[in-house]
Amino acid sequence: MLRGATIPFVIALAVVCFVVWTGLKYTEGLDDRSTARIIDGVLLDRHVTLAQAKAFKTTELGAGTLTTVVHPPDGAQIPSTFPPPRIQWSDEYASRLYQVLIRKGEEVLFTAVTQRREVTPPPQVWHAVRQANGPLQIQIISALIEPDGTVHGDMVEGEESEFHIVPADESPRGMILFGAKHRPDTLTVGTMSLLEMHLRIDAVDLERFEHRVVFRSSYGPDYTRTHPDKVNEESGESGGPDYEGSGDKGPEGQEGDGQEGDGQEGEEGEGGSAEHWEITRTQCVSCHAISQGGQYIAVFSQTAEEAPPKFSAPNGFMTVLKMPQREVIIQLPHSFMPQFNPVDPNLIAFGQVDETIGVKDQMVVRKSDIHVLDLRTGKHHPVPGANDPTRVENLPYWSPDGKTIVYIQTKPGQMWHGSAGKLDIATVPYREGAGGKATPLVGASNNDRSNFLPVYSPDGRWIVFTQAKQGFFSQIASDLMIVPTEGGKARRMRCNSTLSESWHRFSPDGRWMAFVTNREDIRRPHIYLSRFHTDTGTCDPAIQIPVVSGLKAHTHAFSWTKRFDWLDDYDLVN
Repeated sequence: MLRGATIPFVIALAVVCFVVWTGLKYTEGLDDRSTARIIDGVLLDRHVTLAQAKAFKTTELGAGTLTTVVHPPDGAQIPSTFPPPRIQWSDEYASRLYQVLIRKGEEVLFTAVTQRREVTPPPQVWHAVRQANGPLQIQIISALIEPDGTVHGDMVEGEESEFHIVPADESPRGMILFGAKHRPDTLTVGTMSLLEMHLRIDAVDLERFEHRVVFRSSYGPDYTRTHPDKVNEESGESGGPDYEGSGDKGPEGQEGDGQEGDGQEGEEGEGGSAEHWEITRTQCVSCHAISQGGQYIAVFSQTAEEAPPKFSAPNGFMTVLKMPQREVIIQLPHSFMPQFNPVDPNLIAFGQVDETIGVKDQMVVRKSDIHVLDLRTGKHHPVPGANDPTRVENLPYWSPDGKTIVYIQTKPGQMWHGSAGKLDIATVPYREGAGGKATPLVGASNNDRSNFLPVYSPDGRWIVFTQAKQGFFSQIASDLMIVPTEGGKARRMRCNSTLSESWHRFSPDGRWMAFVTNREDIRRPHIYLSRFHTDTGTCDPAIQIPVVSGLKAHTHAFSWTKRFDWLDDYDLVN
């Protein structure tokens, strides 16, 4: 009887032993495959076994090159002050395993094994990598490898990519203020209209890489609200003029400052009843400018709901705030794309728009001139020479000495359309408001292309502009072009991709240029960085800037200035 029971037991034990042996075979040397870890100096991504990592050392390379490094691109310059970069690559095949190497010649500085097509070196490893002098190489080796280390087919080496580390004293400084797009809490996934997204102005400190919220609406940290006056006009009720300090919570759950108005949530007050506090879904506060000394920020908005009560601005308006208290000192209707004079911060150039139809790529402007606002008097005037009644003129930008304005203009008799038409670039002297003759910029006008968003380099030697086949907004493909300030042959810059590059700005010292691009995700523009060489008017292949690029970033218009102490007063995002 005992002997009869032993046989099934022995069989069951043998089965268990076989299962255990099989499991050990496929997880040989594995400590915890659920998370990434460093073993013997090699970063193993989650789900990667030690046996797979060892296979890369013991298997000879075959023929072929399947992988191509996408980021950082070949020839890129990476600031030593930046956090570790995302190393990304493309591959012709799927389901392969990758060994990633960073080398200086024959010396290997970093090794990782991953199933993904992206890896980021750990901070402690990157600290050692960035101490290396001279060019560094990225090498990707790929193969189809079982968890037990069995290799199927050839193990092949991809194309090598080279980059340089820029010393700290040449690394970018200051802060970037940028329009950040945020989804409503009720729409967490899927494609959605830009007009349904919450836009605000954030800042990233390029020295500390702190991310802060600077500006959410024309009155700062709270949600923009539908005006009680507007609601009351429709309902026949009466409403008061103040509404800024509603006292309820903003988008991140912070309490509103409640300092400027008496209306409280759930109560009747000067701001109207609580049911009139409707959150708008079009908070476009992205396009902005900041004075060189940080005294003022000017913000353009296209949304009438964001204007103060009794303020009619169906075609957009400009709000100028005194920093750091964000005190509203003036607001102007129909005022597009403000730019502060770099010498006199009290002067703001902008496009004075007469009539606008539609928004974004379907925007049509019938009439616009270049105006300059003097904050000391609160008055603005057109700039003679940039107020041609037969053209639409807009998107002004000051020369570094504050004496010249470069801007865009349509062909005579044509309207300015977001996705159609050809735009030219011209310059006009300011001469303390007297203006002068407008001069088409040779190389950026009359070339059967659309030329827009002109920007002077900080030393005044170059003008960088965007060029597309037609239109100016949301183009699938556009390039950054450069031309001497006095005009000449325009050149396509090396930092371009095959997709869209636009909205570019220089670092305060002129060593770097950043721009908005959709190269990583056509639906989510990011801000990339390129080393700029003013002696030759050239730039290096571009890299990602942490916070304003990557999986969670969705950016828009931005400015780049030196860092101001008042940035510490605002809420941290990270």
